[in-house]
This record gives sequence, structure tokens and C-alpha cells, in this order.
Amino acid sequence: MKRPRKSDFPVSQVRRYLEPGPIVLVSSRYQGETNIMTLGWQTILEFTPSLVGLMITAGNHSFELIRGSGECVINLPTTALTDIVCAIGNTSGSEIDKFASFGLTAEPASEVAAPLIGECHASFECRLHDDALVERYNFFIFEVVKAHVAKSPKHPETLHYTGDGVFMVAGRIIRRRSLFRPELLDWSAPGGTFSSRGCRLGEVAWQGSRLLAWRDPRSFVFQNAFAGVMARITGQAAAAAARCLIVWPETMWPVAAKIWASESSKSLARR
Repeated sequence: MKRPRKSDFPVSQVRRYLEPGPIVLVSSRYQGETNIMTLGWQTILEFTPSLVGLMITAGNHSFELIRGSGECVINLPTTALTDIVCAIGNTSGSEIDKFASFGLTAEPASEVAAPLIGECHASFECRLHDDALVERYNFFIFEVVKAHVAKSPKHPETLHYTGDGVFMVAGRIIRRRSLFRPELLDWSAPGGTFSSRGCRLGEVAWQGSRLLAWRDPRSFVFQNAFAGVMARITGQAAAAAARCLIVWPETMWPVAAKIWASESSKSLARR
């Protein structure tokens, strides 16, 4: 394997290589005022609850709107909006209405007052979860409370800023699922074993068992049907744990769920 030759590089510019994710457009609304800002410093912090961190400069017009409302919408633009993304980042909402100026559609959100941007591939409604780092680092921690994503394309061309007015575009997709341990894969993603149920490994047993137990916790019909499906997917050991999820008291479900997840992982790893 070839080793690249490296040289000294200014530490103040390491962002050119460590930008955490795609450029997003953050929309906000507070006391009748609406705005959009372009943002590149954002990062995922947690799966459940779904937490996202945003570094929003205090001098930005959106800062006070988001600070005051405790809400925002993170919108994901594609390369089709490249010029608009640049224009939004180089103008101030204190001087213009960015929705009107750039021909963007403000769509109503379900859970927050801030609007969605209709032309973006995805929009994530957010509420402030933790502001402990805002005063010192301008770092907001939001919880995504509602997500809206276009069905296609599955892998949109997103923009990744490297500084100095230069963007990289999300490139070709490389799959290496066979090199991952089963428990480290996202089973709710397209191509995952349980994608049709939208559940992660282990959670499908938890949620499925709750539904079946609610219908009839002692029904052998439901028990056997559920265990049969689990047997075909994950093997007999996992099926036995799945059956326990139905007949055991609710207080014991976490134990059975762990057994089911463990045995499922072992079975799938052997395939």
C-alpha cells in the first residue's frame, strides 16, 4: 500500500480536510421574522434521541432567531442549489428576505415554527436540546423531532465545503457491508435485513413483541407465527428468544430482547 508524502500544513486550515458533513441551509423563525443561513459546521451526536450539533456564529443574523425560538429546520440542499447556497451565505437576513430573494418555497413544518425549504432534498425539524456550550463555543445541540426526506435519489449529490470558495461533491457509492459485524450495520437503512419494519437489530423483536402481546399475550398462534419468522431470518436460538418475548412478563422483555439480538447477530454473521 502506497504511503503518501506529507509536509507541514497550517493548523488553522485543517477544516479543509475535516469538514464534518454536507453543507446545510438552516431556516428559522422568531417573532414574525424568518431567515435562512448556510452552515457547514454540523455533526451527528446521538441516534436516539436524534441529536445534532450546530456551530452558529454569534454574529450571524440567524443566531438570535434560533437562540430566541429554540427551534430551527436543517435543510439539505443538493448541487442543483449550489449558487443559491453561496448567495444565502453571502447576504444577511437583516437586509433581505432570503426566501423571496432566491425564489425558495417556505413550507410549514409539523412540529416547529421555522419553515421547511421546499426545494431541498431533506428537511429536519429541530428543537433545542442543550445550550450549555452556546455561551462559550456558539455550539447548539438540537434534537431532530421530525424528518422529511425525498424518496429519490437515494444518494443525492451534496455539497461539502473545503474553504476558499471551493466545494467537493459527494461521489460514487462504495459498499463494504460484508466487512462489518452485523450489529454495527444500520438495519433500518435500505438494504438492511429489517428495512421494511424500520427497526434496528433487536428493536424489531421489542416492537413486534409489544404489538403481539397487546393483541393476545398468551396466544400460541401469534407466538408460533412470530417465532417462525424469526427462525427463518435469524435461526432457532433467536426464535426461541423471540417466543420468550411474547410469553414473559413485560419486566423481562429487555432480557429476552438482548438474547434475541445476540443470537441474531451470531446467526447473521455466519451467513
